[in-house]
Amino acid sequence: MIGSRKNIREGKTIIRNTLIVIIICAIGGYAGFQSKKIISGPQITIQSPSTTSANDSAVDVSGVVKNVSVVTLNDRLIPIDETGQFKEKILLYPGYNVIKLKATDKFGACVTKELQLVYTDKKDIAADQGDQEKLGTTTTSTATTTASTTIATTGTTSSTRSK
Repeated sequence: MIGSRKNIREGKTIIRNTLIVIIICAIGGYAGFQSKKIISGPQITIQSPSTTSANDSAVDVSGVVKNVSVVTLNDRLIPIDETGQFKEKILLYPGYNVIKLKATDKFGACVTKELQLVYTDKKDIAADQGDQEKLGTTTTSTATTTASTTIATTGTTSSTRSK
């Protein structure tokens, strides 16, 4: 009998210790799963515009953000919905434009993405072609996308306009 009581106590101790280990593992697993958002930080995915050039002065900037509390577009707060979607219309200046999108999480970590767009007004294109026909010169522009977007212009242009 004495031996069986000892075995019962050892069995209870083993069951208690096993339950403690299972509870600790469950808490640790849950904490690890929830900390994934903290570890990965804020994320930005830009869906539009998808090109580096624009023919319209009004452009929709849209995309998805994850793990953020604040999103700014050119240092101006923009709204996001509960799924992280955002869509904002901005006006472009003629020529080269830089659009800065910044997302910050509740811990202060931030990520910034820049869009570089070239806006060419349709009236300017028609005027340039008319000026070039008068002068007999041609101008070609090519946009090359690398890690940062660069704009290269070849040819000659003699005309100047003031707006």
